[in-house]
Amino acid sequence: MVLRQVCLSSSAIAVVIVVVVFISFIAPGFLYFWGIVFLVTTSLVMVLKREEAGDGEDGDLDDQGIVDTYRLLWKIVNLRAVKSLIAILLTVKV
Repeated sequence: MVLRQVCLSSSAIAVVIVVVVFISFIAPGFLYFWGIVFLVTTSLVMVLKREEAGDGEDGDLDDQGIVDTYRLLWKIVNLRAVKSLIAILLTVKV
């Protein structure tokens, strides 16, 4: 049993070392490239995409403020099904 735990610990350490090496040597260029792509794409969407005026489908949701939005979120979180889902997701063993 102890040998198994030592092997699992060694494996975990090896995985961490490989990930650190990957991030420090290979990934910086990769992350830099995709960071630039993300910034350019987000900037283009911000400049080129215009919001359309609401057609009233959402009713009162169009003119909600921040506090009202968080109140609505809190009501949703307090639903029984959402609480059950939260409990399952927090206790599930991966």
